Amino acid sequence: FKNNTAYYGGAMYLGSAGGATGPLVEDCLFENNTAANTENPSSYSDYMSGGHLYFGSIPTSDNARFERCTFTGGTANYGGAFYTSAGYPTFTNVLVYGNEAKGNGSVLMAYNYGGPVFINSTIANNTGDEAIRMVRINGTIEPVFINSIIWDETAVMSASSEAASDPVFANSILSDSLPSYAADSSGNIILYPEFSDSANGDFSLANNSPAISGSSSSVTIDGTTYRAPSTDLNGNALPSPSYTAPDIGAYENSYFAYTYVPDDSLEQALIDLGYDDTMDDFVLRENISSVTDLVLNSRGISDLTGIEGFTALTNLSLENNQLTSLDISNNTALAYLTLWINQLTSIDVSANTALVELNIGMNQLTSLDVS
Repeated sequence: FKNNTAYYGGAMYLGSAGGATGPLVEDCLFENNTAANTENPSSYSDYMSGGHLYFGSIPTSDNARFERCTFTGGTANYGGAFYTSAGYPTFTNVLVYGNEAKGNGSVLMAYNYGGPVFINSTIANNTGDEAIRMVRINGTIEPVFINSIIWDETAVMSASSEAASDPVFANSILSDSLPSYAADSSGNIILYPEFSDSANGDFSLANNSPAISGSSSSVTIDGTTYRAPSTDLNGNALPSPSYTAPDIGAYENSYFAYTYVPDDSLEQALIDLGYDDTMDDFVLRENISSVTDLVLNSRGISDLTGIEGFTALTNLSLENNQLTSLDISNNTALAYLTLWINQLTSIDVSANTALVELNIGMNQLTSLDVS
């Protein structure tokens, strides 16, 4: 949907003329659409409402859904990207950036009653007095933002009738504090999200982003449960790694500051060696990534998950443990490996090209390939 102009909703008008209107729109790009009363608007009065989308009287039982879509370059007087006068559209894994409101609501103008739901979405670098503007006439405006980033240079939101404006935020990153009429459903933070390269339109998360593993797989608000999707805007699995919490926003970053160590005997050994301090199945990556020598003899270890975090290891000794298998494919610097007295039936060292010494007697091997 590109380079379109319309009076209401530059790309799409969604309303109900006596019937249900609830489309599912997936994997689409909305770009450079304009809400205006002329194809070549030149003044403030030429711009209308909903740069990309305008939502009219949509039945609450059959709502529009937008998943894995990008909205950019939208322009309108009210609602640079979206204008809702009724209905409860749901946006999941959407990226909304570079939109402009000449008047209010660079991203959203919510008017009259209703309110959209945003789940795991990224809203950033839009131009206007505020990202979200709420104007109540007859009902209550109740937008919901779950696991989302709203980063606006001016303000997150404003409302003309605060008493009837009930926005709810949970597990989201915001550019400023919430107004008094907004409901903070916990997990919200005010901290720059650390995008990879927002100046060039890359709103994925850098490895040091506070959004990583900062959200939740589900949130229940007023009896309604909202769930994070199983993939991100690019189709990557969410969460990643699978044992972590989902990231905040539309993009999932597979980097995690901790290495998963499910074997209590292994984690206790790492605590004893000073690489960890809490028995919680996780070890800080920066504590182990530069370790070159690791001796874990006679520790009762049966699961070596987590050894992949020791990327600099050159010497690993695991004599007299209870290992039946192990994966050392990520330990490519290994030169010396000792595995005496375990229960191994096979071993793959094809990725360990630096290996010069392998001690593996007293296991249950029937063959060994070190070619």
